[in-house]
Amino acid sequence: MLDQASGPHISLFPTSRTGWVSAVSGGLSVIGLAIFFAMVEAGQRGGETFGDNLLLTVPILVTAVGGVTALVTGVLAVLRDHERGLLIVMPVLWGILVTAFIAGELLFPH
Repeated sequence: MLDQASGPHISLFPTSRTGWVSAVSGGLSVIGLAIFFAMVEAGQRGGETFGDNLLLTVPILVTAVGGVTALVTGVLAVLRDHERGLLIVMPVLWGILVTAFIAGELLFPH
């Protein structure tokens, strides 16, 4: 009789340091986006260039850096550390979305 279930163990929280970095980076990225939208809702508007309004630039940069970091560290956690936490899936998907948006902005500027 087997005491443990066969197959990979799936948990809610990450078990590796790399997994935690991915989860925290994804969370900070989402918070940065929420702050950005709150600033826009409060009446802040952008200027002619990206850095004209720092109240909008800083949160969107936090969103971008956090999203890409969440993607890279999440993939590393899965491949290198065999991470199986459910909170790794969300930051990786969020990181893919943020990275695709960044790529779109760079490839097709407006």
